[in-house]
Amino acid sequence: MAYPALLTLLSRTLRRILSALEQRSLAPDHTYEQWQYSFFRRRLFLVFAISLTILFCMTTPRLVQNMITSQPLPGWWFTDLWVEISLITNLILLRLSHQNWQINLIFLGYSGSINLVEQLAEAAMGGRQFDILDDFFNWVLVFFLQSTLIPVRWQLHGLCHLLTYGLYFAIKCAFAIATGRMVMWYPEEWTSPPSWIFTLSMVSFVATLSVYLFERTAKAEFAAQTEIRRAYQKLTIEQERSEGLLRNILPDRIACRLKNDHQTIADTFSDTTVLFADIVGFTELSSQISAHDLVELLNSIFSRFDQLAAHHNLEKIKTIGDAYLVVAGLPNPREDHSDVMAEMALDMQRVLVELNGETGRDLSLRIGIHSGTVVAGVIGLTKFAYDIWGDTVNTASRMESHGVPGKIQVSEVVYHQLAARYDLEARGMIAIKGKGEMMTYFLRSRRYELPPAAAPQIAPPQSLHHD
Repeated sequence: MAYPALLTLLSRTLRRILSALEQRSLAPDHTYEQWQYSFFRRRLFLVFAISLTILFCMTTPRLVQNMITSQPLPGWWFTDLWVEISLITNLILLRLSHQNWQINLIFLGYSGSINLVEQLAEAAMGGRQFDILDDFFNWVLVFFLQSTLIPVRWQLHGLCHLLTYGLYFAIKCAFAIATGRMVMWYPEEWTSPPSWIFTLSMVSFVATLSVYLFERTAKAEFAAQTEIRRAYQKLTIEQERSEGLLRNILPDRIACRLKNDHQTIADTFSDTTVLFADIVGFTELSSQISAHDLVELLNSIFSRFDQLAAHHNLEKIKTIGDAYLVVAGLPNPREDHSDVMAEMALDMQRVLVELNGETGRDLSLRIGIHSGTVVAGVIGLTKFAYDIWGDTVNTASRMESHGVPGKIQVSEVVYHQLAARYDLEARGMIAIKGKGEMMTYFLRSRRYELPPAAAPQIAPPQSLHHD
């Protein structure tokens, strides 16, 4: 029972080692040639380790035993010693080599370390009574070890086989010429030359064919995986692009909720401040300039407002014609919603003055602000939008529509929130459509000046016209 369990453990360990080496040899941006080189090099290290382990396990106990018993070492021990020295030399060269052609030579050196060095070592020791080098089983083991653990570059495998057989016949011929007598060309237990020649030829053919077939499959699989990775990368890019577009339409928090939850998104926020702004006289201006210039001007204005909203961490809701709607306190609540909206309104006036200086126009804003509770949610199935509703929104709209060009009109609620930090001027009681008489105020300025570093720097937007 212990023997099958040990074999199972060794098999699992080997599979894990091969899997780890396979993963380390792969990279998303590798070409097939780069993958093959990395795979080939790592597997070479593995076969060197296996071969040296087997040889040390064979030679070390024999050395210890003969040292204890004071007996001479057998001839095969010295042959294996030369093989170990050759393997270690090639392993050192493998650590130092990084060129493709060098790795190919080291692969031939590995095969030669066992099949060629063994033949040369035995020939140097005089052979086995001239019936030299009949241990073909070592060749078979090496051929199959190479083809199973390094199943790439089938041409090199075939060359290793030819070199092994070629040296065998060369040494046999050299011994025959040197001794003047006929030597046996095949093992005694093999009945005739055609038998062993055919057997070894089939072994070499099957080993080389298996490498060739694996290499074709690996190349096709690598090409398929490359296409899959490219398709996945394109899909990821498109997904990021669509998510970017979604976040341009919706707040990040709402976009995430919409992706993960297909139910209706509707929330109530009790502490918010809403701002409506309208460009005075823009409707009349639209009949005086071309459509292209009109859109360029409106894009320039609203793009700068968008930068201001991003700077103050406000949520732009939408634009309606030449009107701009922005809110503070949602979807992420904040305690300073009224203060930051006051800063937004003052900055909008400043930016429009700067734009007038650049364009030579005389545009002005009518701004209305009100604080209170709003309902926010996503509406629509195709061209959905994040919008807000409630009496607070309506009142802010009335503050703007009943306001004065160039002024920021705020409700009494906003006045009490800002009075300690801003200069406000009482306008008095005015009739508000749908609301009746309401006390309103004009926001004039802050009671302190922001340091230069804190003032938002607004860059001109890129033109819509493309050459």
